[in-house]
Amino acid sequence: MKVKDLQERKELELITNSQDIESIAVMIGVNPLSFGCLFVELIDGEFGDVYGCYSNIPYLHYEVEKIH
Repeated sequence: MKVKDLQERKELELITNSQDIESIAVMIGVNPLSFGCLFVELIDGEFGDVYGCYSNIPYLHYEVEKIH
């Protein structure tokens, strides 16, 4: 899946701050150093879908991985 495939998902928040990425990654049980940015869905204060991008600049043609 690519970043451009997430464009229609208006409920996803782009997270680029390294401290926020680390906190979220630890909470969902993934290595915080694996991803440069995250696309996060929150549902009633809980994590819904979370996608990780290996770059900290999410260009549309870059790959994302669903991690939660």
